[in-house]
Amino acid sequence: MSFITKKNKTDDGFTYIELMITIIITALLIVGVSQGLLTGSRVLEKATVNSVTTGSILQMDNLIRKNVARIYFPFWSGGINIAEDTSTIEIPFFEGNENAFLTFSFENNYLNIAIKKPDEDFLTNSSGDGYLSETIQTFGKFSSVDFKPALTPGEAVFGVEFIVHPIEKKYPPVTIIARFGSLPLTLSGKNNKIHD
Repeated sequence: MSFITKKNKTDDGFTYIELMITIIITALLIVGVSQGLLTGSRVLEKATVNSVTTGSILQMDNLIRKNVARIYFPFWSGGINIAEDTSTIEIPFFEGNENAFLTFSFENNYLNIAIKKPDEDFLTNSSGDGYLSETIQTFGKFSSVDFKPALTPGEAVFGVEFIVHPIEKKYPPVTIIARFGSLPLTLSGKNNKIHD
């Protein structure tokens, strides 16, 4: 009598080759799913950055237009002179006061919007330049912001033009044209036509 039993070919189980094929297929599926998740997260991150940038520019556009519309200058002045240099622009007649200014400055990749008004205490306190400055909002980061007076065909200033260059070069510049609350009247030519 023999105690050795023969193994039946119908016994359940996997061979070594079947296990290796299963492991390879599972590894390929895991790699494919992880690459899909990684690509999806990158797309989501870019979409979030684009959304935040767009939202910031829309908020900036709204705030710039709202504050530039608060520039009211007398129509008899015939126009408005804007003090500007490469990094700052000051617009007089903020809320109708010729000594109050709406100021835009670009420093360290940020656009600053401020109001500059006469210091009522300047007469009693002779320190400073006689003006108080109040920052309204700061926007950024941008690679550059160009601003200049917006002109009518008759060369009268009717607002301010901003060209905002995003930090990432793949995005195009954004142009914002904001109109004053009152528009200039200018006399031009021999016919004395009034242009607005």
